[in-house]
Amino acid sequence: MVLNGDGKTQISNEDSLKALSESSRQFSIVLCNPPFGTRILERRYEVLRKFDMGHRWERKDQGAEKTDVVRPSQQAGILFAELCVRLTRPGGRVGIILPNGYLGNRSADYVALREWLLRNTKIAAIVAFPRFTFKKSGADVSASVLVLEKRKIPLTAASDSADYAFFAGNIESVGWRAGDKKASPIYQREETTGALVLDEKNEPILDADFNQVLEEYLRSPAINCFPWVGEERELPSGAQTRGVDIEDVAKTSDLNLDPKRHSNKFFELKQVIERGPHFRLGEVLEAVPYARRKLDSAKVYRYVEIEKVGSGDYDYSELRGWQLPDRAKLSAKPGDIFIPHLWSCAGKWFMAAGKCDDLVVTNGCARFRIRDGMEHSLADLVIGLC
Repeated sequence: MVLNGDGKTQISNEDSLKALSESSRQFSIVLCNPPFGTRILERRYEVLRKFDMGHRWERKDQGAEKTDVVRPSQQAGILFAELCVRLTRPGGRVGIILPNGYLGNRSADYVALREWLLRNTKIAAIVAFPRFTFKKSGADVSASVLVLEKRKIPLTAASDSADYAFFAGNIESVGWRAGDKKASPIYQREETTGALVLDEKNEPILDADFNQVLEEYLRSPAINCFPWVGEERELPSGAQTRGVDIEDVAKTSDLNLDPKRHSNKFFELKQVIERGPHFRLGEVLEAVPYARRKLDSAKVYRYVEIEKVGSGDYDYSELRGWQLPDRAKLSAKPGDIFIPHLWSCAGKWFMAAGKCDDLVVTNGCARFRIRDGMEHSLADLVIGLC
């Protein structure tokens, strides 16, 4: 602010989690890029007890419900998401960057966060960044920016959300090379010659999707639900882009807000698939519940870690029971299908075959089995997974 000529604005340096109280000032707009990650934890009881997300939540058939039990710790990023909303006056807005795990992960902690957000805010927009966007800062997670409007009266349950649409966008190019710590700029080039595209000042133009995604946002139904989005802007002409009905989120058990799941790219691909013969994975595969396996410390096992999983094939390392890492937890039977659940491993999978009593698989995979009576779909399943 000082560098931009604003030396009078009150800038304070304080522990904003600790400073939160019922008498805290409320603001029209709150912007935040919080510290997030499973290892960045808040453990202070006097802080945790003040936050709804500092308490344990219990899963319900739909959403979650807060209990009186204070957690021993909570991710700082989750607390900052609540803090930003609580520091915003009713009708005010929040812009915050959060990891996509907060928006789509099905575990209880993240469902509870989405329950709380949907009760206390309206989602105006969620825009996904490419993975490794913030690699230069040491973060390699997939993240999105959320634009929220604080509700004037909180809902009693997220499932009551209705009557508005939000925008889900997907930025594929940020204008710099994501994935390395140099973050070198990437410029637009002529398709046929490779020459740099220059602006009116004869400067190269960054190859970024921000303006395109903003235009899609301004042509979406969200503009009618959140009039402040278009204030003091010249709205672009063109066909209306697709919005996401909040009821489509609120009626699901996990309240999924992952923008990649709601993006136009996903929607169009889903339509193409549904126009032809198809089946859902859940109709053919059933998940095998995890059961802790007792290992013989002296026995030699064939251990499959994620690095050994290919596109339909796998390799293994021979290790004695005492040498196996803690993540070596999944047993296998012939015909079991293992799919890694890490974003970086999309496209990897394998089927266990032959003698499997000595096969142990990392818990970085999920274990599935062909449903009874669906064996005729195995060939289609294998081709699809490949």
